[in-house]
Amino acid sequence: MTVAEVSQSEGVSSKTLYHWRDKLRKEGQPVPGKTLTSDEWSAEAKLAVIIETAPMSEAEISQYC
Repeated sequence: MTVAEVSQSEGVSSKTLYHWRDKLRKEGQPVPGKTLTSDEWSAEAKLAVIIETAPMSEAEISQYC
């Protein structure tokens, strides 16, 4: 989903969503962005995704991705 779509569906301004995304990115969290692959993620961000998705079923991981 685009930021505009999330903004409209969740009732949160685009500016707020961009602020949250930038803040999380600075903290090293994996967040959606302009890159389509995880090649530019930090090692910490990659590990966070692995830990977050470890208990998920295949269907949940598919939805997460």
